[in-house]
Amino acid sequence: MESLPFEKLQDDDRVLLIGIPEPRVVARLAAALGSGLLVILGEETKVAEARRHAAAYDNVMIAPWDGSNVPFDSRFFTRTIDLRG
Repeated sequence: MESLPFEKLQDDDRVLLIGIPEPRVVARLAAALGSGLLVILGEETKVAEARRHAAAYDNVMIAPWDGSNVPFDSRFFTRTIDLRG
């Protein structure tokens, strides 16, 4: 598992985050990715609340994920971070 590399992120990185972190972590990542993108995949039961907390960030998308195949082409992302441990 890769730890959260706030200092290593580039402004235009496209990050796939597997697992829904605390709202403060989403805010920090969204800020670090000024013109980039943060896509978060997580448990369906946690998605609605996470979306409410992230609603102010235009560069964040949160989607439910059942743990099977990632529904995106992995080549699109410049960094993948798995929080599941």
